Amino acid sequence: MKLVRDKIPDIPNVWRRYRFQRLKTDQQYLEALKLKLVEESKEVAATRSQKELISELIDIADVVDEMRKLLGVTVSGMSLLRQKKLKDKGGFLKRLMMLSR
Repeated sequence: MKLVRDKIPDIPNVWRRYRFQRLKTDQQYLEALKLKLVEESKEVAATRSQKELISELIDIADVVDEMRKLLGVTVSGMSLLRQKKLKDKGGFLKRLMMLSR
């Protein structure tokens, strides 16, 4: 079982091969979104072209946005939290990799 986009059941022959179930609780939805984020992250790692990478990044952005809304965080609230994290821990501009000793 995996979370799919709203229009997937409308694709011809998909509804013949699969059944669909609506998640009843926010907790179920949040857990499904977490699994979807992992799935999409694996797909990012497997991309072979810039076009594929951008498509998968859009999927991740959509999943993160749904999680944000479900958790009741506004776009501006997320931005403020992100800015605080950047200030406290920095970003990834230095391209640092941590190695074990």
